[in-house]
Amino acid sequence: MAMKIKQIKTTKQHFKRFREQCTCWIGKFGLFEWNINFRHSVKNTDEAMAELDASMPAQTAYFGFANKLPENCYIDISVIDEAAFHEVGHLLLSPLANLARGYYQEDYVEKLEHQIIERLNHVLRKSK
Repeated sequence: MAMKIKQIKTTKQHFKRFREQCTCWIGKFGLFEWNINFRHSVKNTDEAMAELDASMPAQTAYFGFANKLPENCYIDISVIDEAAFHEVGHLLLSPLANLARGYYQEDYVEKLEHQIIERLNHVLRKSK
């Protein structure tokens, strides 16, 4: 029998903050060609607070915010803001990442994406 993991629920206020921060960074990066959608119901399996599901051909992006997190996860405004920035970073890089996946392994492309997002995060958010 599988052990049940204790979880905490994220609130409507958490989701609202996530959506507002995503929208803010989408505007700052000028990602207006995308049809943007938000959902507060991610099936959380890897302790990720948020995720992006983007379709290049359809120019549609779904930003997901977990409605449940493991009990040991810490959640406050700064964590939500960083998650929003991170997911918008994936959207910003998605055209290049999509092309790179045709030439390189998925793990390598993801690693590079995360490195670039961290550098952008440091310059645009943390150096203020």
